[in-house]
Amino acid sequence: MKNNLETINQGADRRRKKAEGKNELSVSHWKGELHSHTKTDFSKPELPDDIVEHRKGSNCGSIPLEALLSYHNQEMKNEFIAITEHSRDGNTDKAISGMTDWFMGMYLSNKDWLWKNFSKGKDSLSKADLDELKKIAIEKAKEVAEYGDERIQEILDDIDTLSSSSGLKVFKGIETSLMPDGSLNTEMIKKGKFDMVNCAIHSDIDKEKFYPIINDPEKYSELILKGVENKKVNILSHIGNDLNEDVIEKLKWKEFAEKAIKNKVAIEINLKKLITFIYEEILDYDKYPKDSVDYRKILQSKLDELIPIISSDNIRNQLKPYFSQGLKIAINTDEHENKFINSTTDKNGTDFSFKPRDLRYWRAIKIVEKYFNDIFSELGIEKKNIINTYSKEELEEFFKK
Repeated sequence: MKNNLETINQGADRRRKKAEGKNELSVSHWKGELHSHTKTDFSKPELPDDIVEHRKGSNCGSIPLEALLSYHNQEMKNEFIAITEHSRDGNTDKAISGMTDWFMGMYLSNKDWLWKNFSKGKDSLSKADLDELKKIAIEKAKEVAEYGDERIQEILDDIDTLSSSSGLKVFKGIETSLMPDGSLNTEMIKKGKFDMVNCAIHSDIDKEKFYPIINDPEKYSELILKGVENKKVNILSHIGNDLNEDVIEKLKWKEFAEKAIKNKVAIEINLKKLITFIYEEILDYDKYPKDSVDYRKILQSKLDELIPIISSDNIRNQLKPYFSQGLKIAINTDEHENKFINSTTDKNGTDFSFKPRDLRYWRAIKIVEKYFNDIFSELGIEKKNIINTYSKEELEEFFKK
């Protein structure tokens, strides 16, 4: 009897050949995610010290590294993955505020800690005690939110430890922020610490300095072009993610394409909104019962809204001439969560298991696949234009600058 892996691989081969017979691409051509985020926090931390001690990288995902690598190898049968933690928190003030409230709750619910530090219970705390408690919580929150390169290095060390046994080529990546002056906000990039660099604008990092940029298509375009021209950058991630639609339409897409070809940079088609919509809406069986097919029309009607850049007629028309000249795109889910991974992390390590991707999920993906193939046909996009379809060796070569 053929084992499960052989059966899955044969199915993927059939889908690829069938698509190629129609001059199309199948989701099976997609060989790996190049924009993934992980989690290192405990699932049930007792005190803020648990977070401070164990958090690594940006920790903005919900999936532990070992679970993510195992899933993409065993379930997705991918050839590679790139781990791309944020180089700095996207909104430090917001993170500190949110964590302060979280940490206050931890302290107030821990009777032993309160008696040890205040010699009284929660109901006996005075206003002065609560003010002191908040100061402690703020300081702990700052330790977590105001992180530097040392926490990124810890993730790279974990990748070294786990990648050899993962069955995947694991690229050491980074999602770095392009700052208002055109710089990238970690020195580790110049030092060559990463296999690949995703570059993105996160305007919440410095709202005051970014405000005139995100409201002016000329200034925003000039900043993006500085990112393209940086010799360390490999992918321009989620262009226009923090812009109003009218500003996005006025960006210098032709110049982005010209410079991207010249500097060997791919433009990302970011599917985070799409995948979130599928998880939260389409796979909600209370909203769409198992025998319902209404979800299909709902998904089809939302695709233009959920898939950025190439869903715009204007942007497509500007980019179209450049695909035949070698313009590359990366199609990434910007993976922060995964509905099909269950995991728990505590002081003893991480346990995880996988849930099967059901038939409705695959039907939704087929709808998305058709949507992309229609656009690919219109724009002349071939497999060679999509770097997620490359072999790991071809990707390694593309990432060399």
